[in-house]
Amino acid sequence: MELEAIAFSIDAIYLNHQRISQWAARCEPKSFLKTPYRERLELFLYLWSIVDQADALRRLLRKIRTNESVLEFRKISDAAQSMRNSMDHLSQNIPNIANKKGHVPPVYGAFSFGRFHFDEAGVEIEDFEIYTITAGSLTHKAHKWPVPNPLGKILDIPVGMFEFSAFDRTLDVSALVRCLSGIVHLFDTRVRNRIETAIRSAAEEKGLDAEPMLSEYAGSIATVIEGKIK
Repeated sequence: MELEAIAFSIDAIYLNHQRISQWAARCEPKSFLKTPYRERLELFLYLWSIVDQADALRRLLRKIRTNESVLEFRKISDAAQSMRNSMDHLSQNIPNIANKKGHVPPVYGAFSFGRFHFDEAGVEIEDFEIYTITAGSLTHKAHKWPVPNPLGKILDIPVGMFEFSAFDRTLDVSALVRCLSGIVHLFDTRVRNRIETAIRSAAEEKGLDAEPMLSEYAGSIATVIEGKIK
């Protein structure tokens, strides 16, 4: 059950990141300034889903203390945990947020990313744009959030440097997603091998064939109930 929960969180983060990447790749400077409300809403639903699943995955991986990818994920996802906690207490904290004197992003956050363009030879990046969009209206004179700087950063082409700011924290979404490949590799190798060894050992003790257990896919269930009203 724990492994299934880990797999669900990883898949959900990947899927939401893919949706955000597809949306960002379509952005152009002129049309971006007129982003419809529905598109804006969908974008921040994807972002908050990543926050939720990153926080859940962080908790699920708490027992693993030596794997580098897991440790890096925990470091990056600390922002997600803080953002999730702040969202859980939003109703009580709205008066404090409204009266806050410091620099804060709008409620539900601000999202920034870069879009990069190659030269005609397709060898070097010739120019780029940095986009920022907010979830809600600007209610403070002191609204402020970080804007990504491409210098010295790992760039995902054609769009990358996804940064999501909410409350007092900024989540580096691109770096978070890059950590997942190492976590997936950990579970596909060391953890998978331990599970298979345990299954074979248990099957041998009971005189059962372990191969069907290892080859069968424990999938989900979908049902439909049809009825007629006379």
